Amino acid sequence: MVGVPRSTGCATCVSRRIKCDEGRPTCQKCAKSGRQCPGYSRELQFRNKTMTVVSNRQRAVIISSRSTASPTDSSTSSSSSVDVRRDSAVVTTPPEPAVNSLQMPRTEQLQLMAALIDGFAPPSAEPKQGPSMIREWLSFVYYRIGSMTPLDLAMRSVACMQFGLRNKDTRSINISRTYYGGALQTLRKALVTPTTGQPELQSTVMLLTFYELMSNRKEDEWIRHSGGSVEMMRMRGPRAYANRKSFDYSMYLVCRYSIVMEAFYKRKACFLDDPAWNELAHDPDSEEGDIRESMFRIHVQIPGLIRNAQRTATGQYDASELVKKTIELRTAVKRLYDEWIPALKASNNMPIEIPGEDELFPMVYYFNNLAVHGFMSQHCSTIIQLNSVLIQCGLPGKEEYIQECREQAEQLCRYVHFAQGRVLGSILLHAWLITAKRYADEKYQDWITAKQAAIQR
Repeated sequence: MVGVPRSTGCATCVSRRIKCDEGRPTCQKCAKSGRQCPGYSRELQFRNKTMTVVSNRQRAVIISSRSTASPTDSSTSSSSSVDVRRDSAVVTTPPEPAVNSLQMPRTEQLQLMAALIDGFAPPSAEPKQGPSMIREWLSFVYYRIGSMTPLDLAMRSVACMQFGLRNKDTRSINISRTYYGGALQTLRKALVTPTTGQPELQSTVMLLTFYELMSNRKEDEWIRHSGGSVEMMRMRGPRAYANRKSFDYSMYLVCRYSIVMEAFYKRKACFLDDPAWNELAHDPDSEEGDIRESMFRIHVQIPGLIRNAQRTATGQYDASELVKKTIELRTAVKRLYDEWIPALKASNNMPIEIPGEDELFPMVYYFNNLAVHGFMSQHCSTIIQLNSVLIQCGLPGKEEYIQECREQAEQLCRYVHFAQGRVLGSILLHAWLITAKRYADEKYQDWITAKQAAIQR
């Protein structure tokens, strides 16, 4: 729970219980009494919901630099405040402040991180077979809280944004921007000499990407902010992620889908389709996991297929070879999906139909967990994308492929209800709606546009 002092006066006037003139940069009351005015920044107070008493002492939010090499090493520099005005959505951040730890006990940081994990991947949303990827990665992050300033600030920025969006709390959203600015500043410094803490730095970049996805989910806005994790993963290479029980591997599992999405948007082949990276997409420990990884090995090839389909129009690529490969992948996707359904039924994880809230879709789907929802939504999206390649190549039977795209688009629309209001669900939902809109029936177009607009708000 986030608390912010209500008074807009300086901390000294508030503690003396006198009216502050709120002069800038310092108030005249402090100047006349010979006191040093501490300014108008406010300290965030993270506390348990059951707590009703909060200290009246107001302190400025001070951020200072701390070494990223070790949790125990530290360096001092001049402090600088970050001003969050309660009557304005504008957050004023100095160009390059010296950034220090935000006087928050480690216990409270861990509580905040636990709330963040449950917000992104509630325990009830974990699949009955196999771990939740996002939850496993954030659990690794949990045990590194306090080890690196950029990671701490990135965690707090996402947690406050999550809280603010869920509760329509503008103040929490403004606070998240302050943390976000501090995370960016300290991250830039840490990346100058990243001799240690590579997993922590990459997790920081990933959290900041999530922040951007949550705060501004326009069609292509997030692409600019996902490039950091893409380049970091590419530079580190597949060997850094080879240990399947490591922090790094958990990051690979979470990050890879955004990497493929970025390749789709930029109309380029995805580097994860290279043989060395493809070796990671295999889980020998579980049958369900192997099906999931096999689907991913197909999914990661599609951005390259779409790029090559565009090149066939100018004679730069052999259309017959592209059609052959696309048909093979389409057949494999359907076979894997058919193999997965019996396991889904056996574990009672098949989605069920429930009454919907829209006239266009009187019946929608409810899922036991987000993992199954994501897998089935991705299947619909993959079929649409593969069919679009065949349609573009002018393969005979074009109308049949278009009709299947329409059916899959309608199915995606019926999956929307479950994902709405869920952090990760809403992030992925926008990408799926873009895919659905391309081939959905005319009667669904306005409905999809309205859902996209609702996500972006």
